Amino acid sequence: MVPLPHDTIEEMRKAPGAAFESPGAVLDDGRLDDAQRRQILEAWLHDCRELAVADGEGMALGARSATRLQEVEDALVALEARQEQAKQ
Repeated sequence: MVPLPHDTIEEMRKAPGAAFESPGAVLDDGRLDDAQRRQILEAWLHDCRELAVADGEGMALGARSATRLQEVEDALVALEARQEQAKQ
């Protein structure tokens, strides 16, 4: 595996929704190690939570943002489970 340049990973972290089709795609990206996957997913989680706050304040972002939040949370759980399984 050829490591990605730091700048590329940083761009993925800053705009995960633009860099990946879905949170599951972060998990499947063989160019990333688990620490990078976690950083990207946690950044995406932060973005989703910010959107949820905006939605709660009447900005009406809809069900898609709630669905994406759940997908990111699920991907983080899957990443953690995969890491635990690798330790065994």
